[in-house]
Amino acid sequence: MTRYDITKRRLINAVTGVIYEMHPYHHPEGIDAIVDKIEEFYETSDKVKFKRFLELSDKDEFNPIIKDILMSIPEFRKLNISRKLRDQGVEDLDDERNQGIRVTTRYDSCDDRYTDFIDLDAAIQNITYQLFAQYQYSDDCFLCNFAKEYGSMEPGDERCSTCICNPNMNYNREPHPMSIKPHNEWTEEEIEKYSIV
Repeated sequence: MTRYDITKRRLINAVTGVIYEMHPYHHPEGIDAIVDKIEEFYETSDKVKFKRFLELSDKDEFNPIIKDILMSIPEFRKLNISRKLRDQGVEDLDDERNQGIRVTTRYDSCDDRYTDFIDLDAAIQNITYQLFAQYQYSDDCFLCNFAKEYGSMEPGDERCSTCICNPNMNYNREPHPMSIKPHNEWTEEEIEKYSIV
């Protein structure tokens, strides 16, 4: 059974990183208060071992616990309110003026940050994914049960051939030339050959 120890530093890193990436402006409102509440959680929660780390025994525990922590922080909940609605006096996520959806795509030409906001469920999912990925990618073969020998940094058996801790694994992805060529520069032949249906 794998045990996941989520340190305060790692949780703050994931939360602030995702919020900064998703926020329509460069300085998310209330970010300092969110960090303070996470620190307070680590000091007062009975879910934190020795006031050092949140111990989870299953990756499925990540999302509900992270959601409970973040949704209890008013400043996090306010990230779902656009700047336009805030200027109109909306302060609560559940305010009826903060209802409805707006669908945009990355191909939309308008830059309407004033009415943009963070989808909190998506943010929580991204934070959970970020935490899990950080946890896995910070590990190595040292003290692994499947290492060549106890204390070794070398992979030991066939399970290691697909393990992300294997130092011989590489990131080999390279974008296809057509994926970075602007669509308005495609030839008719390229459109016919490469169009994705």
